[in-house]
Amino acid sequence: MAAGPPTGPVPAAGGERGSGEHAMRQVADDVTGAVDPGAGHFPPEEAPGWTARTLVGLFARRPATQEGQEQ
Repeated sequence: MAAGPPTGPVPAAGGERGSGEHAMRQVADDVTGAVDPGAGHFPPEEAPGWTARTLVGLFARRPATQEGQEQ
C-alpha cells in the first residue's frame, strides 16, 4: 500500500515516446528528469549508454540524506 506521493527528490529518465519523466511529474513535486529524443518506451534496452550516463548524472546531483551521511 502506498503511503502517498514521494516527499524527496525523484530522478526520472525516459524516451520521448515513453512516459518516464511525465509520469513522475504526475505524482511527485520535486522531479529532475531527462528525455532521450531517440528512444521509445524502454531506454535501457534502446539506448543503454545514454541511460547509464543519465542516471549516474541524476543521482550524482542529489546529496545523501540518510542519517549518518553527509549532505
